[in-house]
Amino acid sequence: DEYQDTNRAQYRIVRQLTAEHGNVCVVGDPDQCVVEGTPVETPKGPRPIEKIREGDRIISGAGWGSARTARVEAVQRNEYDGLVVSIRTEAGQELVATPNHMLFARIDPDPKCHYVYLMYQERLGYRVGVTRGARSGDDKAIVSGLQMRTNGEVADKLWILAACDSPSDARYLESYFSAQYGLPTMVFHVRGRRMALTQSHIDRLYQEIDTRARAQRLMADLRLFPEYPHHRPGAITRGGISRKIVHFTMFGDPRRREWHEHRIQLVSSDEALWQAVSLVAPPRRGKRRTWRVETSRKDYDKGLEFARSLCLGEHMEVVRRARLTTRKAFQFMPASHLRRGMVVPIVEDGEVREARIASVELRSYRGFVYDLTVQDFRNYAAGGLVVHNSVYRWRGADIRNILDFEGDYPGTRVIRLEQNYRSTRRVLAIAAAVIANNLSRKDKTLWTENAEGEKAAVYRAWDEHEEAGFVAQAIVGARAAGTPYDDVAVFYRTNAQSRVLEDALRRAGVPYVIVGAVRFYERREIKDALAYLRLLVNPADDVA
Repeated sequence: DEYQDTNRAQYRIVRQLTAEHGNVCVVGDPDQCVVEGTPVETPKGPRPIEKIREGDRIISGAGWGSARTARVEAVQRNEYDGLVVSIRTEAGQELVATPNHMLFARIDPDPKCHYVYLMYQERLGYRVGVTRGARSGDDKAIVSGLQMRTNGEVADKLWILAACDSPSDARYLESYFSAQYGLPTMVFHVRGRRMALTQSHIDRLYQEIDTRARAQRLMADLRLFPEYPHHRPGAITRGGISRKIVHFTMFGDPRRREWHEHRIQLVSSDEALWQAVSLVAPPRRGKRRTWRVETSRKDYDKGLEFARSLCLGEHMEVVRRARLTTRKAFQFMPASHLRRGMVVPIVEDGEVREARIASVELRSYRGFVYDLTVQDFRNYAAGGLVVHNSVYRWRGADIRNILDFEGDYPGTRVIRLEQNYRSTRRVLAIAAAVIANNLSRKDKTLWTENAEGEKAAVYRAWDEHEEAGFVAQAIVGARAAGTPYDDVAVFYRTNAQSRVLEDALRRAGVPYVIVGAVRFYERREIKDALAYLRLLVNPADDVA
C-alpha cells in the first residue's frame, strides 16, 4: 500500500522479490525551483537547467570554500504560474527562483541598515519593531542589532519584514505593519526600562490580542515561512526559560576527507533531556553542569536524521546551517527571506566565495521551474549562487516507482479506484482542480454518489496547538448557535494526533468520545508511563 511513497531502494527490493513470478499487487496514488534558462555550473561550463539530466555531473559546494563535481540523482520539473524572487549580487550573479526555493544566506552586522522585524516570544506572542543592523555591545564591540533585541526581550524568534536605508523609512513601515495587521509594538519585558506600564499591563495586552493569527496573515502576505526565522537566540535553560536546539551544520567538520562532513551538536544542562538522549547517543559532561552530544556524519540525509532523533524534548528544533566558505556559517533561507545587504555563497573560479546582495525583487512568472537532487552534496550552483533543494521536497519517496509500474511488469492489469465513498462532490471538485496541475500522473476521474455538500473552508494553523485550539473554539461556537454536540465530528489521520485535540477540548469544556480507538490518557502505555511518574513523586502510591 501507499506505493507512491516508496523510495528507489525499496523499489529494487520489490523487483528482486518478484523477478521470477512477476506476481505483485500494489496500491497507490500517482498524484503528488529555479526558472527555465537558469545556468547551472558544470565541469564544462554553465548549462541551462532544463538541459540537465539524471546522471550528469555538476559543480557543488563541498565546504570551507571548496567545490567539487557531483552527480545529479533526479531532476524535478513543474509548471508554475505566480511570483518569483529575482536576486542580484554586487558581483553580478543573478538568480530567479520560486519563493520557497531554499538558499543559503548570512546577516552580517551593518550599522547603515535599519530593520523592521516581527518578533516572537512563546509566552506572549508576536510584535513588530525596528532596530539598527549593528549596535555596540557591553564591551564596545559591534554586534548584531537583531541579536541585542532578541536577547534583551528574551524572545525566541525574529523575522525581518524589511531592510531600510534610513530610520524614518523603518519607523514608517513599523507603523504601517502595526496598523495594517493589528500587531502591538510594545516590548515584551519591562525590566531595565523606565516605563509607565507595568509587566502585568504588558501581559494583559498580549493576552487580549490574538497576535498569532495576525502575525500569520502578515507572514503569508510577505511570503515568510514560520520555520525559517532570520534570527533566533542560542539554547538556554535558566530562570523559567527553556530553549533547546540541535545544530546541524552542513560541511561543519573542519577536517577534510572526501569532503567536509556534516556536524551535529547539542549542548544543554537539562538533566531530564540528558536521560532521554542517552538512549540515542552517549553525551559528554562539560563545564558548569552542561553536557553535549557532538559528532559528524558523511551522509547528509543520515546526519539530518540523527539530528532529528535528538529532538526528544518539548518544542525542540533542528537548526540547519552550512559552512560553505571559510568565514561564518550560512543559514538555510527560502528565497523570499533574502534581503538587500545579506551575504550569499557564490561559485567563482572553481571556489565557493561570498558576495553581498545588491537587490531583491518580486515579479510574475509563468512557465516551467526546475530543481535538482544532488548526490552526497545536496547543493548546486544556479545563476552563480549556491542553492539547496526546495523547502518541502525530497524525503526519499520516488513517484517514478508507480508511474513506471506498467513498463516494469508487462501485461499489468490496472484497476482505477475512481469512486469515492467518503467525500462530497464539492470536495472532489476541489481535489480534481489541484491534481490536474501535476505533470507526472496517471489519468483518473474521481466521482461520488454523495450529495453536493457544503463549501469547503480552509484554516492554516501555525502548529498542532493552534490547530486544536481553533477546532475547540469552532465547536464551542457551533454549540452556542444551537448545534448539538452529536452533530460535530473531528477527523484526524493518526492516533498520535488525538492528544493535542483532547487537551484543547478538555480546556474548552467540550465533551467528546473517541471512535475506533482509546482516549490518549486511557491507553495502556500512557497509563503505565504516568504510573511510573506518580511512583517517582510518591513511592507510597500503592495504586501506581
